[in-house]
Amino acid sequence: MAPQKAPRTPRGPEPSALKPSYGHRPRNVTGGLLRRLVPGRLLADLLLPDLLLPNPCLSCGGGSGSTAGSPAAFGLCTACRGRLRRHVPGCPRCGEPLPERRRRARPCRRCRRRPPAFSVLLSPWLFAPPLVEVIHAFKFGRCPHLGEALAGPLAAALREARPLLFGPTEPGGALVVPLVVPVPLHPWRRLRRGYDQAAQLARPLARHLGLHYATPLRRRRATRTQARLPRHRRLENVAGAFAPRRGARSRLAGRTVFLVDDVATTGATLAAAARALRDAGAARVVALAAARTPPPAPGTNPWPE
Repeated sequence: MAPQKAPRTPRGPEPSALKPSYGHRPRNVTGGLLRRLVPGRLLADLLLPDLLLPNPCLSCGGGSGSTAGSPAAFGLCTACRGRLRRHVPGCPRCGEPLPERRRRARPCRRCRRRPPAFSVLLSPWLFAPPLVEVIHAFKFGRCPHLGEALAGPLAAALREARPLLFGPTEPGGALVVPLVVPVPLHPWRRLRRGYDQAAQLARPLARHLGLHYATPLRRRRATRTQARLPRHRRLENVAGAFAPRRGARSRLAGRTVFLVDDVATTGATLAAAARALRDAGAARVVALAAARTPPPAPGTNPWPE
């Protein structure tokens, strides 16, 4: 009697493969098929971001009920959008979130001791779940279309601070129109990522505000990722990393610049870029970030001096 063969186990994806990975877009079969039909992985990733079916929620993986181009949804379902946390600045200069008992009208101790080159840092949201997943998808998950969604609340935050919209005047009395400028990404990192996320945020922001978009800055050298560095290392890492492009000084002279980045933690990158703009002749720099890291837990200091 021939030995019986063991029943074959049906092949299929592991259960964990069906769950959304932290900080990346959940798996979408339709998007994968479209990318196989279009030559060029980068072209497919940028031009075919799941156009046929509604996207899964970037945070919980459920149905978001919105397509990739829906600017109001952030790629989140209704329940997750309700969990977004507003940023309430503690310091009026750097915008560092502080507990309510420590919020004051005057700048914080760090800004008084070492004033940043920007006059104020504005941000509408805290960098906390579920916005963490949105920013990670925008930055690392080939979802540049999320810049349009993030630009709307940033424009609203800037309109609330309306006096900052009015720059200095020229000798003849004409208003100098502010420029919207992204924090530049190093060319090698941009080539690897496929796009500059700060530029993808700054362009729609300029459209929302009816202002000029410009790229007068360049990154002189590649820098280490700031995420795991303590505060003093962050400052050293980006010191002197930015410089004006050729011919940028005449365009920056006397202007207010709205400097845009995706996330602000200590503000070191924005401060270094703002210093380069001020040295090139900008009269004032207003730093803007889509999200700001939340205040540290009581009794802790994640960015030691």
